[in-house]
Amino acid sequence: DFPENPRCQLSFVGAGDLSPRRRRPPADMASWTASARCALVAPAATARGRLGAEPRLIHPVRRSSADVRFRNASGKIVGTGTRKRSARISRRNASRLIAHSSSFRPAESSSAPVVVWFRVGDLRTHDHPGLTRAFEANAPVVPVFVFDEKELRDFTPATARATHEAVCDLREALRKRGVELVVRTGNAAEIVPQLIQDTKAKSVSVQVELEWARRSAYADALKAVSQKSSDVEINEWSLELRGDTDVAAEKERAVLQTATSENVKGAPLTAFASADARAAFRGPIETPKTAPAFFPAGGVVGYSAVSEHGEDDEDDSSVASDATPTDVPSLASVVAMARVSDDPFDVAHDAAEAAFEAIVSDASYRKKKKSTGSENAFVLLKGEDAVKARAAEEAARATPSVPFRLPGGEHAALRFLDGFLDFYTATNDTEYKRMYDRIIEVGKPEAFFNIFGDALRVGALSPRVVYRRCNEWEARSKRATDLCANARNVANARDYQASVAADAFKAGTYGPGVPLVGAYNVCSGKL
Repeated sequence: DFPENPRCQLSFVGAGDLSPRRRRPPADMASWTASARCALVAPAATARGRLGAEPRLIHPVRRSSADVRFRNASGKIVGTGTRKRSARISRRNASRLIAHSSSFRPAESSSAPVVVWFRVGDLRTHDHPGLTRAFEANAPVVPVFVFDEKELRDFTPATARATHEAVCDLREALRKRGVELVVRTGNAAEIVPQLIQDTKAKSVSVQVELEWARRSAYADALKAVSQKSSDVEINEWSLELRGDTDVAAEKERAVLQTATSENVKGAPLTAFASADARAAFRGPIETPKTAPAFFPAGGVVGYSAVSEHGEDDEDDSSVASDATPTDVPSLASVVAMARVSDDPFDVAHDAAEAAFEAIVSDASYRKKKKSTGSENAFVLLKGEDAVKARAAEEAARATPSVPFRLPGGEHAALRFLDGFLDFYTATNDTEYKRMYDRIIEVGKPEAFFNIFGDALRVGALSPRVVYRRCNEWEARSKRATDLCANARNVANARDYQASVAADAFKAGTYGPGVPLVGAYNVCSGKL
């Protein structure tokens, strides 16, 4: 009764291969057949002979024998034998084992490739409509990111560093899903259209750019795509925190009509004067989109993360592209593109980090650290002056402390978000403790923006996920905290700023006077 799907290869194995630890197939049959990660086990019987067992999923890998003892209802051993069981593999190598297996290669799709153009503001795999749409289309995916100096020149060095780290993290995340992130440096108006032509893609998916400083480069690239390939479909998407309602849509249309068609001096460009007013008319919080686990159609030849050479390679290293080089530019070259000065915290952080590296790399420092003896014996045998001198020596030899700064990338943002919400819970995680010191230093009302501001700017963290995880944490712990409230306020304020920028763009008054979207100006008037 399963739907016929040439892209899904089913493997029916014996009843003895059933394991109670294997997960059941999801209700969504389409996503199950498209995953290509697991094989189907026939619903025949369990290892103890019970009929009517539901199908379970196992990994299609080599099998090994194992001794089995059969017991009766009272628990007495009534016989022994052997059965086959599936070998355990890591999540990291699941996609690679499938790719290298002769019967579980990514299926070729008749659909035209889809180019997913990542930009600063959506450097993640979770809650990404572009990736979700490409996965549902079951078409080869060509994700691309361009380090364009025209856009990066309006960044601070800290934001440029966060962008570089987020791109590196995104590339690793996509490799685990069977595709390779194409990274280029140069003019996006030349690179993106050429990539679409080389891959013979028929559609490109990209988030609508609302930052006025980056809007011109974005518009030039889309114009070049339309001129070079007139039959390419351009899918622009936006991600709003709350769902739309008829009342909100009607108010926005009325204000837009007044601002564009009627010559009213000083007419408002947006229908809502504040984030709270907009939230009152909008619908509930939208559910974040889950990151696709694997892209069954893979990528395009020359742009794929799956290597076609070798069978069942046991090496644990990442699989690189076999044709087109996609090396990420160095961190120093990306930071050099930024033209805006860092704020005092980032300047102090970089100075402390440089001092720390200089001291730790000093050979004399390592030698002195090894020569430290018993403190108790020293205090007993020496006098007060000697103890003070020893304390001064230890202080001079101590390494300088480096204030906490969130590492770039989706993985770090999600991990530290969980730790941020657990601020009032005891922990042994040293990185969490450093983050908690930073929270106390800046104050809890502004802590979320100061720590996760860059993650929101580059798009490593989705506002929907922030809102959802705060609500889930409060429901799980059965208490409300000020940190959860502040995180939700930042997500809500960022969503409102995006709506104001979008309304201004529709009204044709877009420019430097429009509030910026990338989590700026939410707290402390920080740019």
